[in-house]
Amino acid sequence: MTEQEKSNLSSTQARGRGFFYAVVAAILFAFTPLFIKILNTRFGVPALVITMWRNILGIALLFPAFLIFKPSLLKLERKHFGFIVLYGVVFTLLNTIWTFSIQYNSASVATVLIYFSAPLTSLLGWWLLKERFSWLKGLAIVLSLAGCALVALTGSEMETNWIGLLLGLLSGLIYAFYAICGRFSAQRGINPWTSTFYIFFFALVALFVLNVLPIEIPGQAPDMKTLFTLSTDPMAWLFMVLLTVPLVVGYGLFNQSLTILPSSTANLILTLEPPVTAVLAWLMLKEKLLPLQLLGTVLVLSGVLLVRLGADKPLKTTDKTKTV
Repeated sequence: MTEQEKSNLSSTQARGRGFFYAVVAAILFAFTPLFIKILNTRFGVPALVITMWRNILGIALLFPAFLIFKPSLLKLERKHFGFIVLYGVVFTLLNTIWTFSIQYNSASVATVLIYFSAPLTSLLGWWLLKERFSWLKGLAIVLSLAGCALVALTGSEMETNWIGLLLGLLSGLIYAFYAICGRFSAQRGINPWTSTFYIFFFALVALFVLNVLPIEIPGQAPDMKTLFTLSTDPMAWLFMVLLTVPLVVGYGLFNQSLTILPSSTANLILTLEPPVTAVLAWLMLKEKLLPLQLLGTVLVLSGVLLVRLGADKPLKTTDKTKTV
């Protein structure tokens, strides 16, 4: 085997790992709306309180794990501090605008709108990171977005408003910038678990401020007792933990995938989330899984499969950002 063949084999194996990380992240993210729905409807926990506490518990999960297994992951070089603050701001905006979008739209419409981040990420990746935009990726985007629309909108109320539409599209744009920040973080050599820890930390600070602002914000804590106690029901805390663990691991794996895959490819793979959520809701919450939702699931899987097939093509350049 020649050196070039060995290099191509190594690159293919690395992209396979990146694909696996992104798929697992999408599956873990799919649990998020289910547990948020349970916390919000069954236990009456406001949305921004849920978001703040999942950051608190995320930090509580990562910090001792780092101390025990790899303390070096807590080290952030001074030159990266400004970038990580920016990354944390983008992460906070993503959480907040997504919450507002759900407040003004139905959850299904908000889901479709946020996944317009897939083409936006591809365009931003092509513009800012010089990632290649191929016909295969374009077809994958069309299939994935069509599938997301069928899964999320089938049987839902289609009514929305201009504010909701703008917030939904803005959430998609911010999601795209989040993926781009993850790719920039990888190029800077920041460990993906280190970046995950610190963006959770800065998001926690920002979300605390949002909850205590003297102006009314959708999903805000109604009082300080709710903010600091979350709920007096132990089952609410159980569901909060069940929400936090897959979310933290999911963000860590997604950031890990961005060290290997282009941001546009990784974000496309995340379109697996809506169909997986639909299946989980059918299994866990006894929600109906309609034939059109199954068709949408097939379309999304087809788009992800196209991305996977494209990722197996050997690189024509040593720059790993220029792959499908």
